[in-house]
Amino acid sequence: MNRISHLFFCLCLATGLFSTTVLGAELLKNQNFKYSLANWMFHIHKDVRAERSVSKGILNLNITTAGRSAHVQLMQRVNLEKGMPYKLSFEARRDSEKEVPTQVYCMQRKKPYRNCGLSQTVQFSQTWSRHEMTFTAKHITANNQPTIRLFLGNQTGLVQLRNFSLVPVLALKQATQTDKGQALAPPQWEGIYALTNKAYPVEVDGQGVDLLNTPGSAGVTYYHTWRKCEPTKGQWDLSNFEDWFAAALKANRKLNIALLAGSHVPDWALEESQSPPYLYLHVKTNSTRRNYLPWTIKDGERVLNEPMLQIWRQSIEQFSQQIRKKPGFEKTLGYIAITGGPYSNGLEIMWGVNKMADGSTFAWGPQEDQFLIAYWQRCVDIFMDIFPDIPLGLAFTDVYGRNANGSPRRNIAVPKAIMNYAVQQAKLKNVQLIAQGFWIGAGAGDSHWGKKHPDQLLQRSNTHDYPMLRETHPLQKTLLSYRPNTTIAYQGPMGTSTKDYLTHMIQFARERGALFLELWHHDFANPEYRAILQENAVKP
Repeated sequence: MNRISHLFFCLCLATGLFSTTVLGAELLKNQNFKYSLANWMFHIHKDVRAERSVSKGILNLNITTAGRSAHVQLMQRVNLEKGMPYKLSFEARRDSEKEVPTQVYCMQRKKPYRNCGLSQTVQFSQTWSRHEMTFTAKHITANNQPTIRLFLGNQTGLVQLRNFSLVPVLALKQATQTDKGQALAPPQWEGIYALTNKAYPVEVDGQGVDLLNTPGSAGVTYYHTWRKCEPTKGQWDLSNFEDWFAAALKANRKLNIALLAGSHVPDWALEESQSPPYLYLHVKTNSTRRNYLPWTIKDGERVLNEPMLQIWRQSIEQFSQQIRKKPGFEKTLGYIAITGGPYSNGLEIMWGVNKMADGSTFAWGPQEDQFLIAYWQRCVDIFMDIFPDIPLGLAFTDVYGRNANGSPRRNIAVPKAIMNYAVQQAKLKNVQLIAQGFWIGAGAGDSHWGKKHPDQLLQRSNTHDYPMLRETHPLQKTLLSYRPNTTIAYQGPMGTSTKDYLTHMIQFARERGALFLELWHHDFANPEYRAILQENAVKP
């Protein structure tokens, strides 16, 4: 079954569409009271008396003087996304001969206390009972966080609570119906692709590695640079791509490809576009690299860098003509990455102003954001116009850098605007788009995170954690929000640190309905990882 056909599922019943439920990661903190009452808050009215304690994962709330139900509240702040469905569950009992009605809400933390999607009454009795409820978040604002609240103050006696959980419902109960009367079905797992920037055949640490025939490999994703492929305008050397196509065709495996731009821009393109290059320091190599800006100067004003965009379109048109001639192109090619961005390798939607050697020469603000958005949108248009018949991958992370005053800055709004545009255009032009999240794990060479167990990273509250490991991170939430309308995929680090981490990343991607996961060649060269990779391969 090919990628296009497996995205659609026939509408069999007039009363409903294909449905499934896939749940995301836990949003509540200390949901089992392992750390006593940490992260939980109480509101107890001055006229009410209630004692609180925790024992063996159970919250004990002994109310000796009752009042109205709202006079005793248990609550926790949560991060929710407007329009996203969620599932709340917990277990409860109350020391009362009769069932006691209890209100459960999701509401704003402060006035006007607007309902954020949940208002339900449940009955507590003397026996433990489990309560589950789903709701869709609304009235979510940045300055008035939502809270999960239980109103418990309407009767004296002992209230006991345990096993709280709040998770996003990642798959809609009712799939999206298309204009042709079909429903979008969850994608079939394609497996794990070996990612490399090395020519075929690949050597890792002096050892040959057959990435196409290694157990667990669904194929290869290969990156090569614009500078080396078109060193002189109009003169192409795509021998590396030819070698990979031939090997993939022989192995009956898929080949995904990307032409990297950004700091890999050829000299002739900078000269012809008359784009003033900017410099940035590449931390790992301690070398200075040069890129083009998303704007250029015309009559003393900044305008979109049209000259570079025109050159890029011409080069991608020629690249398409050359690639389509390769033997096995139609059978072997999996997807082509949308590239051309004006930073780093031109692959991921990002902007590293904090690493720029000459970053102080211009201020970065809202206007510059708009230039970056407009530039990437034009790159999207270029690839969709030239490759309307081929799946396209668009990778993004949260834009990072520094404000004009030097303060650190992260910004999900820019890549979100670009990805929103790409999803919209893909629908209008009937192009298959794969939204790709970079990255979901810590690498072995990462001195800050390297050897930490995945559970340790997931427990951290630092917003600069690897975002794809944290379902509450705006980047992760943004990626998952596209899934009803397009397929998603993930990429791992340049060498996974441990077997536990490898297993965790694969499960993470599969549970969230990813089409595939890409892992660098270092992982496929590691003999300790091969059994894990093979277990998660698609069976022939």
